[in-house]
Order: sequence, then structure tokens, then C-alpha cells
Amino acid sequence: MKINETITHYIGLFSGKVLIIIFALLGWKLTEYSDWFANVWASEFNRVTLTSCFACGAIWLSVYTYSYFWGKRKLIRTFKANARSTISKCTDGDLVRIQGELNTLPALLNAPFSQRQCSAYSIKASRRVERATSSNSGSHVSSEKAWETFTFVELANDFLIRCENHFALVRSKDAKIIIQPDTVHDESSYSKDRGGFLTEDENTKRKQTLAALSVSPNQYIGVYGVDVKFEEGVLAHGEQVAVLGRGHWINTDAYQELRILTERGIDKVYEIATDTEQKLFISDSVDVLEQELFGAKSKLS
Repeated sequence: MKINETITHYIGLFSGKVLIIIFALLGWKLTEYSDWFANVWASEFNRVTLTSCFACGAIWLSVYTYSYFWGKRKLIRTFKANARSTISKCTDGDLVRIQGELNTLPALLNAPFSQRQCSAYSIKASRRVERATSSNSGSHVSSEKAWETFTFVELANDFLIRCENHFALVRSKDAKIIIQPDTVHDESSYSKDRGGFLTEDENTKRKQTLAALSVSPNQYIGVYGVDVKFEEGVLAHGEQVAVLGRGHWINTDAYQELRILTERGIDKVYEIATDTEQKLFISDSVDVLEQELFGAKSKLS
């Protein structure tokens, strides 16, 4: 089962309460061994503050540990552990990290929301839900509205990376792709009429986007439509992208898709793909790109 934001929220609430109980029991136990701590623990304010701080710290440490070994921080470490290479210096079988300008091949994708032509895209659709929350160490329960992901789609085709006067052919099959969102559509950007209702253009946009994601749009359109949020990122022609993987040199005249390079007098490109020993990583995240290699580019996070 895919764990969405709501499930994660309730796991966090439950874990927080359990940790508060555990730290409270540990606090009472420590009073038996330390008079100084017993004096501190005697204050109800101190008890609540200490147990809450330790519980929050434990949760933060768990989240950080997950990110470091399996999440975003692992991606950053994986890229940074390898020095950036220039394509001209790559040899067959090398594990290389390359950054350069993306050049699309003839087979293009259309991003579901923005309809931008690209070589890869990822889009996340979320709905507004109401969930329970608590404060004051769980003594006060209330509700809050939050976004909950109901679908995530990622598609990619092969593309070229240009670095100086050399090219790398990036094979996207089985690659790990992390695309930074550059379009966010939520309640702050809904198109509404003077009465505060969604316009026909807004409803049409939602229908088209959700249809492209194979999701029925019925509950998200009309007067009583549920709020929906789209977060879309694309890898488009001309933008900077970084890849990390193993590759080898190939002749361009052996591939129809590289005919445009052959016609320009380029007879070899460095092909990078996932193999049995090394997964290919692709990203346009500012966390892995070397900023000095390109000008500032607007990105929404």
C-alpha cells in the first residue's frame, strides 16, 4: 500500500504520543537517581516541555535518517560522491557524472498540465482533505485541511546532453529520475468568476489533465468540485540536467534517432544507461546541479 501524506500524518501523531509516554516514564525513573533532575521534573511545565522536545527530536532524527540513507539526501550524496566529468574525457565502462544542456530527440512527450513538449515529466495530483490533529501534548484535538496525493505519474524518453561540443545519449529506461516541479496549480491560481465559482476554462483544464492521468474528473469539477493541486516538472530542451551512470561510446550512424547528429558531422556520442551493476540517475534538482555552469532559472518548489 502506498503511504500518502494523511497516513504519514497519523503515523506521526501516534508515534509522537507513544514517544511522549515513553519519555515521561523515563523522566519519572530518572528522578529516583538524581535529586537535581527530580527538582526539575517537579514542575509540570518542565515535564511537558522536556517530553515534547525529546519526542519531536526523536521524530526529526528518524525523518533525517530516512532521508540520509534512502531519500533526498542519499540522492545528493550519490551525485556529490562523484566528480563531474566532461564528455570528451569519458571512456568505455566509466561511472560518470555529467551536467549539460538537454537536447531533445524527435520522440517528445506532452506534459499533462502545461502541455509543454519535453523529454520527461513528473506530475503529482493532490486533493484537499480534512484530518484530525492535536496540540498541547495531545490534550486538544482539532481538525485541519491539508493536501493528500491521489496520483503520481512519471514518464521519460531518451534525450541528449550537450557539454561543450560533445554529446551524451541518455537512455531513460529503468533510470531513477528526480524532476524539480516548475508548475504548481492550487487554490491561489484557480480561475474563478465573479461569484467565486470555477470558470469553464478551469473545469476544462482539470478534465484534460486528469484524463491524461487516467483519473475520473467528476468529483473535481463543477460548483461542488473538490480542490485539486497539480505539481508538474519537466525536462525540456535547453535546460540544465545532471546524470550519473555508466556508459560507452557508440557510432551515431548506427541509430536512426541520431541521424540529426550524423548530418552535423558528429560520428560518436557517449551512451549512458542503467545496467546490471549501476542504476542511472537523472535530475534537474538545484541540489545536484553546479550553479556556476548556467544562469539562474526560475523554479517553483
